[in-house]
Amino acid sequence: MANYRSQSGWFDIQFVQESVNLSHERQPKQGGLKFTDLEYLQLQRNGAWEVLSQWGNSILEGKEIVNLEFPIEFFEPRTVLERLVLGFCYAPAFLSTIARPVPPSGAQSADELALQRFKSVIAFAFSGLHLSPTQRMPFNPVLGETFQATLEDNTAVFVEQVSHHPPISRWEVSGPAGDYIFRGQVGWSVSGFGNSMKSQQKGECSIEFTSTGQKVTFDLPYVSIGGLLVGDRTFDFGGTMHFHDHANQLSCDLTFHPDSRSGLWRRLFRSNKTLRDVARGVIVRGREEVCAVDGSWLSHLDIGAERFWELGQQKPSSVFPVADPLPTDSRFREDVQALAEGDLERAEELKTLTEEKQRYLRRVEQASGASPQATSNALYEKAAPLSDSKHGADAKAFSRSNLLLHDLAPGSPSKRKSHVSLNSADDESFYDASETYGDSQQSSRRQSLERSRLDSPSNRSTSKSAVPH
Repeated sequence: MANYRSQSGWFDIQFVQESVNLSHERQPKQGGLKFTDLEYLQLQRNGAWEVLSQWGNSILEGKEIVNLEFPIEFFEPRTVLERLVLGFCYAPAFLSTIARPVPPSGAQSADELALQRFKSVIAFAFSGLHLSPTQRMPFNPVLGETFQATLEDNTAVFVEQVSHHPPISRWEVSGPAGDYIFRGQVGWSVSGFGNSMKSQQKGECSIEFTSTGQKVTFDLPYVSIGGLLVGDRTFDFGGTMHFHDHANQLSCDLTFHPDSRSGLWRRLFRSNKTLRDVARGVIVRGREEVCAVDGSWLSHLDIGAERFWELGQQKPSSVFPVADPLPTDSRFREDVQALAEGDLERAEELKTLTEEKQRYLRRVEQASGASPQATSNALYEKAAPLSDSKHGADAKAFSRSNLLLHDLAPGSPSKRKSHVSLNSADDESFYDASETYGDSQQSSRRQSLERSRLDSPSNRSTSKSAVPH
């Protein structure tokens, strides 16, 4: 089995890109990626047969399998929240520059500027896809788990798990001068089909440029993984990304594998004109076609006559986790830490304990008639923004479900103040102790968000942080 990199490695963009390149190759005839680490592939397949023996009917019938428990060998030492941020790493290249009030070269009117920004949003959303492939699964976040980071240009990132069943993650990304706000959420839905599975990423994303109020919305493609049990292990994106700017009447439907053939007869006797990683669309203003959009999520994107993105030309940003995050930060999870250290046995034990705690929380909420998702979502929607928008993400009020993450021993909250541990000996004391956590934690959260900007590469202290790396 491959050695695990320390957790900080997953935030270094060069390491991420090298990991993808070393473990995958583009399929020359079909397109998409093929996993090439055969030793690790066999290890995963042994575990997959285990899962199949327990959940065979659900998988073979294509039912929802997002809540299946997989062996620790399937996982990488980071969570879904940390993985999500990788898709934002081209924000400095495509959003920060175009968001400035001064029009870029070539944009001479408000309509032209709106079109340029619309194109940049498409390039931003599309270019980050190539950073996602991995054959290892990220850990599922628990309800209320968070992750805070900055990018190289001082962009602030805040991500939170707002629902556990179904799993939903939300984020807010604020440009370095507060000149754009990127908000979104994604709900995960995974279905198995024998030897393959499809993961739907449901939810709307929006990018608002504060200087003009222009707002562009889009959604994400689905993920398809083949060869779970036999054959080549493959990774592809599919479906259509829908981009809309209603105020400026701009739209684009970017379809992956646009010439694919449906139906057994067509698949057997007619070849596809394009590779699976190709996407194609047209930007439309009102009813008029403006220009074509064409590219591959593995290599490039052309919009009109301009190459907006080419792999290796625009450098994505590394991710810099804040030095003093909230106690609910993903990096405090002991199961993730154990896996990063290569202790698979302890990682498995802690992962199981975390899952048991989460199920207990759900039973408590159901018994009281409350919905964890409704509670967290309602607080997210009602939260007031920070008085100074330059500080980035809104300070969301802590929900009860968020507070229940903390294993605070009664009478000694300060001992656990900067460390999340779900390893509690007594379920009832675990939840009762957290009830006293209220107002001071809301203040801590606000202060932590305001410190996000101070943790940029240029301002970061060289002193060693207590946060795990």
